[in-house]
Amino acid sequence: MVGAGHAGTELMAALEELTRGILLRHYPSIPLDGIRLVLVGSAVLPQTATNLAQYTKERLLSRGIELERARAAKVSADGLALQDGRFIESHCVIWTAGNRVSPVVADLPLPKAKDGRLLVNEFFEVQGVRDVYALGDNAAQPGDQAGRLPRVVGVENGVHAEAPHPGFAPAGGTGLDRGVVLRARRVRADGG
Repeated sequence: MVGAGHAGTELMAALEELTRGILLRHYPSIPLDGIRLVLVGSAVLPQTATNLAQYTKERLLSRGIELERARAAKVSADGLALQDGRFIESHCVIWTAGNRVSPVVADLPLPKAKDGRLLVNEFFEVQGVRDVYALGDNAAQPGDQAGRLPRVVGVENGVHAEAPHPGFAPAGGTGLDRGVVLRARRVRADGG
């Protein structure tokens, strides 16, 4: 998994839970040593409070997930080449690393932050433009005291995108998905 931000960390925790929990239980013929989970990134949850990031890192390591503090150089059919020259063999590389604003979005004549992301309100609607929404790497939401919120797209954001449709009431939010912490602690979303 390339990218140790919110999306990559949450997806890695979910994959570990799926592969080493559910799949191995139902498919005992799969060799445990045939499953290698590696999270590649400069830091785990770099845009999160240090204590939460450290806790999450420790939990991932305790669950057998390898952490590689490196940058990806190239993805191929055989795996992932790192910029430091190492190579991780893999039949599946998932890319969740940060991205830049879409070139299509960059060319739109809409209000933007300094980095080119569209300015959105608490409902993820582009500021001053009705019924136009932006999420993820294309959105800059106000209110972060540090000057910028993580660009996380989660279930909460989908609720906001549906809000103006008949039968849905708008509800504000930050876009911060709690799934990373829930999965890192092995707490199911349904409370079980």
